Amino acid sequence: MSLEQVSQNHFTQKQYNIDVPVGKFPVVEVTPLQPKTDIPVVIAPGWSASPSIFFNSQSLLALKGRRSLVFDHPRWGGKVEPNPDYFTAEVRKAVALLSVIEHSHSDKVDIIAHSEAGVYSVIAAMLQPEKFRNLVLVGPAGVVGHNTFPGLLGRMTNKVLRHLAQGISDISTTITVIRANTGSLVSIAKNPIRALSEGVAISKSDTTTMLEKLHAKGIGIVLIHHAGDEAMPMHLIQKAVKAHMLDGVLSVTGLHDDLYVYPDKYTAAAEEMLTALEKKG
Repeated sequence: MSLEQVSQNHFTQKQYNIDVPVGKFPVVEVTPLQPKTDIPVVIAPGWSASPSIFFNSQSLLALKGRRSLVFDHPRWGGKVEPNPDYFTAEVRKAVALLSVIEHSHSDKVDIIAHSEAGVYSVIAAMLQPEKFRNLVLVGPAGVVGHNTFPGLLGRMTNKVLRHLAQGISDISTTITVIRANTGSLVSIAKNPIRALSEGVAISKSDTTTMLEKLHAKGIGIVLIHHAGDEAMPMHLIQKAVKAHMLDGVLSVTGLHDDLYVYPDKYTAAAEEMLTALEKKG
């Protein structure tokens, strides 16, 4: 059965809005009819990514018995308390993530964090570590060592070009690629100034010390990285990440966005890492 054919016989889905001081934003929650754990998974999306592109990822998690939540970030208004330790653009997103966790009605959650979410999810865990059980970081920002905004912009441009080429060469991905890139343009256009501030924050954030502290607190941490990742190149990750920061690193083939482009492979891999961390715990 393809993920597109997964029906209400396997899960229920609901959508709602969260309205908190940092802004109002949508959440999509998928609950399997036969859950294997009480702890939900929050899929934390990368920069300008919309919840809709993770539908198949959520379907797969439901088939694996995991409840999942994915959300968008507020694009207008809202207030955020400045924190001297972190960039305000990422604190806003960290607070949004913590609000999703609060609305999950669970004491703890597991996180699958993609790209930029590798920054704000780690910040959220630093702010409230008791809310986090395991982190699976997929192509994460924040662990590529010294970075600059022009350098990040160049790599992201290469990433988009390869993503579009992927959609042309493999017709099974075309709809997903078009939806993802169109959604990104819409997200950026809603508030270009905020989008720019987020991009700068991504380029200047370094989470390596934070990962050490979180791992020392007992939070499980696994990094999944695609060998062909243009946005967060493997060689930079290898230089910045040390073994004592993590429970493991899984190197896989593919490109930066393959978490949701090929969920049957890479969301499945993330779910397997969560299962491994549960057994280790």
